Amino acid sequence: MNGKGHALSRDELIRVLTAYSGVTTENGEADGTTLVDINLKNNPSISEHAIKEKTILIMSGDAIMEDKGAASFVNATGTITLQGTGFSAQIKAGTTFRILNISSVEIDVARIEAKVDGSIGYAELSATGTTTNDYADALDIDARLYNEFTIKIKNTDGAGDSLDYRVLLRPEHGVAEQMIQPEDIAIADGDYDFINIDHKWGQVIVQVKATLADNQATYSIYAICNKQ
Repeated sequence: MNGKGHALSRDELIRVLTAYSGVTTENGEADGTTLVDINLKNNPSISEHAIKEKTILIMSGDAIMEDKGAASFVNATGTITLQGTGFSAQIKAGTTFRILNISSVEIDVARIEAKVDGSIGYAELSATGTTTNDYADALDIDARLYNEFTIKIKNTDGAGDSLDYRVLLRPEHGVAEQMIQPEDIAIADGDYDFINIDHKWGQVIVQVKATLADNQATYSIYAICNKQ
């Protein structure tokens, strides 16, 4: 990213964010709303609190690369219940999954507002919407207080349409001079991408548009902004 920030590969960022990696030991509910890993029971490496409201990413099986927020965890059985309707398929025994150390998009959208705590030094932001034929602002971050930004952009369309995204980096808030990094990156329906920006900026703006004119796609964006 021209010396000012760089986009991490998905595998690298997933590795950095992973709090736990496991393999399910039993079949979950048929509707995809639960997964079971008995190795989570009394596991000293990850607590019940660390599981609730974190992102569960499926790494194999019928729902591979899908992610959902954890709504609850039952320690006695190692069962995680997912947010909303769960995954698109049953999470069967032998499925590889990861617990990512970020709050889920579903939970942040439900909260709607940004959570900013000056003593903690971070902000969590989220946005959803539908693309247009031209680039439009999807998430505008007043970045003056923060030094690092991790942004997840997901195509939630469900109808097969892809979207393009780019990120505008402005040294001064509200001033037109800017860098565009990356530019015209396409995300297929149901897929997502991460971008990591590790330098201080005045304003960070995520923009999206339809890859093909008049073929609009819906999206969700989740960002963590850190002071350190």
